[in-house]
Amino acid sequence: MIRTRSWEEAVKGRIVRNAPEFQGTRVPLLDSDLEASPGPHAFVIEQKPHFVVGAHFHREYQFQLFSAGGGLLGKHAVQPLTIHYSSPESAYGPIVAGSEGLSYYTLRAMQGVGACYMPESRPQMKLGLNKHQVMSGAVHARAPAALRALTAPAIQPCISASPDGMAGWKLAVPPAATLPARALPGSGARYYFVLGGSLNVDAQALGPGSVAFVCDEADFLIKAGEAGLEVLVLQFPEQALQRH
Repeated sequence: MIRTRSWEEAVKGRIVRNAPEFQGTRVPLLDSDLEASPGPHAFVIEQKPHFVVGAHFHREYQFQLFSAGGGLLGKHAVQPLTIHYSSPESAYGPIVAGSEGLSYYTLRAMQGVGACYMPESRPQMKLGLNKHQVMSGAVHARAPAALRALTAPAIQPCISASPDGMAGWKLAVPPAATLPARALPGSGARYYFVLGGSLNVDAQALGPGSVAFVCDEADFLIKAGEAGLEVLVLQFPEQALQRH
């Protein structure tokens, strides 16, 4: 399975929300049918300045990529490009937007079924789950000129890997070059988030802010455009494709 969404197309569907639990906008990226065709779920949250999203958990494995603004996730400061990973029912938050608001990508291998807010949802938690959260430092993207001047691929871990296969890398590919996905260890489903340049998938050039979800495609090729490619690769544990 390969699913893609360019930022330019996605942002046309921006939705304004003004509810007690959330104020701001939401940009849908990828949605799937829970029953007929289970698959990825991705969207961008643009949280209103100073608004607080209460502590909660989800039943899916999830990456969050903070892309603009600043604020707090629990007691941890977040800024572009901080990565947060959480396993099912691992509660986090509150998410507090700063004076410029806070934007973040939410990336799941399985369609989500909604947030469970704390502490009222605590009785719904299943016993025996191995809960796990990881947060990265800020990831810095290369300048366009430095990316165009790249002559060999560069791979840098950007989030602490776990024994179950969860991992994340920042990957740079020279202009018009190709790197096999299997050059990165592991076989879990992955999101590719374009930081700079472009990622070519099936004749489509995905620019900055775009995403590709790749699952069970061992021969997938990471193809850079003419300006090169810098991409975040966020890999889920293999069990992320199972509903918990």
